[in-house]
Amino acid sequence: VYMSRLWGHILLNVYVPSMLLLFISYLTLYFKPSIFQVRVLASLTILLVMCTLFSQVSSMLPKSSYVKLVDVWLLSCIIIVLLTIIFHTIIDRLQEEENKSLRNKLENMLRTAFKTVKQGKNGDKKIIPLQETMAESSRVTCNSAIKTPLTETKQTPLYHYVVLTSRATLLFTIIIFNIVYWSIALI
Repeated sequence: VYMSRLWGHILLNVYVPSMLLLFISYLTLYFKPSIFQVRVLASLTILLVMCTLFSQVSSMLPKSSYVKLVDVWLLSCIIIVLLTIIFHTIIDRLQEEENKSLRNKLENMLRTAFKTVKQGKNGDKKIIPLQETMAESSRVTCNSAIKTPLTETKQTPLYHYVVLTSRATLLFTIIIFNIVYWSIALI
């Protein structure tokens, strides 16, 4: 008597949908970093669907005291989606810090650009308000005061490197996991 496993049902109902969900979760790393809510909402929805799929598969299979390969697959998919959410959170925090730093630099530049010091005849200094500065002096213009410092500090933000690193890390993790999993599952 020849016995073999029938893979069709489990492939179509567990492995293909979970792999597609992993792919979509990975694609959320290619969304704009500025739309944190969309990225996390998509990832959290995928996490909920993965947990539901895991629950349905667990109730569908016979109870056993050992861990089945399909359990390893689904738990690993859940962990990878959770890693994606963690990366999104780290990227958002770094982007907020970068925006706060840029905002502080811009405020300082605007303060120095629109406030000039006028020295009087007896040596006392007087700060001239913005309206008077704009009216009596054409030396300091908004464009010249802002363009110079901003063009000098043209650096790639740290969160950009984290985005690239997270993409590479998750892709590498998914590929290695699939190679190891399927080499064990198909033996």
